[in-house]
Amino acid sequence: MEASLTTVFATFFNVAESQISLSFVAGSRRHLQEGEILVQITATDATEMNTAIEAIREPTFVSAVQTDITTAAATDSTLSVITITAASAPVVATTTTTTTSVMPSESVALMSMVALIFSALMF
Repeated sequence: MEASLTTVFATFFNVAESQISLSFVAGSRRHLQEGEILVQITATDATEMNTAIEAIREPTFVSAVQTDITTAAATDSTLSVITITAASAPVVATTTTTTTSVMPSESVALMSMVALIFSALMF
């Protein structure tokens, strides 16, 4: 299930699967397993980060992701138990690395992570 869900998010955000990290925090229901899916996207640059944030802020974001999960469930039935009920606002953490070379100029590389939490029900 995790590999297929990673593929869904990588495809949705148009990033490599290696840029997606997932974790699940279970809730406390007895018959339904309710919890939060934490999706971490490691963007390669500010443009990629901004594109992901814009997608998350779209009013149709939750339904679009649910549609993609439902479509993927046709080939991986384990995804059919996932129902996305909400999404939180993105949280951005930026790491800046400065490198120097023999030349007097410096280059700055930006690595940004967008974390987003989905509330999900798994039947």
